[in-house]
Amino acid sequence: MRRALKAAVLTLLMLLEPPLTIATPYWVKPGVYIEYAAHRYDPYFPLVTGARPEMVRTAMLIYSVNGTLFRIEAHNDTRVRFEFLGMEDGFLLVRGTIEMENVTVTSIGLNSTKFPKFWDDGDVISEKLEKSHDVGSSTACGSK
Repeated sequence: MRRALKAAVLTLLMLLEPPLTIATPYWVKPGVYIEYAAHRYDPYFPLVTGARPEMVRTAMLIYSVNGTLFRIEAHNDTRVRFEFLGMEDGFLLVRGTIEMENVTVTSIGLNSTKFPKFWDDGDVISEKLEKSHDVGSSTACGSK
């Protein structure tokens, strides 16, 4: 009997708890944001055996534009920010922003491939086309 009573009380507590845990936190209001920052830490590089500074990155992501895959690497600071814009039909509206510094964008394609650009030309410091080891293909590289 005592065991059944404990089980009933535990079940009742579990049933009453979910509405409290799935409620929107009090601090979620329009204009509030959460930001994560990954900073490049240069003094660490001499301690790493075999890693050149250009090999170390703070972020790397794959981005698809019209079926073309781009690898984007940040070699300096990276910030990811989630800003709460409001609530609509019980869902939070959130804007996500990724800000990367010293970025290298690479993609693979056949010779004479016209790559779609998703960046402003004024932001590009250098752009080069490197021949691939495979016949008929090349890699387009741009840095910003």
